[in-house]
Amino acid sequence: MNAVAGDSKAKNGWRGGIYFRVRIGHEKGMKIGMATDHGGFALKEELAARLRLAGHEVVDFGAHELNPGDDYPDFVFPMARAVAGGEVERGIAI
Repeated sequence: MNAVAGDSKAKNGWRGGIYFRVRIGHEKGMKIGMATDHGGFALKEELAARLRLAGHEVVDFGAHELNPGDDYPDFVFPMARAVAGGEVERGIAI
């Protein structure tokens, strides 16, 4: 999400206690990887939906369900390798 203070081409809003400012008007979205364990599952889902609405492609590395027994490195390491290997342009680890 590109946020620019004072940018008239931005959408602003509150959602779940988090303030989002998403810049709009880009011709091409980015390919963004996202990963989290159960602790950030709800936030990942919300951010992924907002990124898709902003025109970005989101690659979800997990967690794919809310499971208290999952382990953060199982999801974040594959995403980090994808960023390093150029499979995604950016990565968001929650």
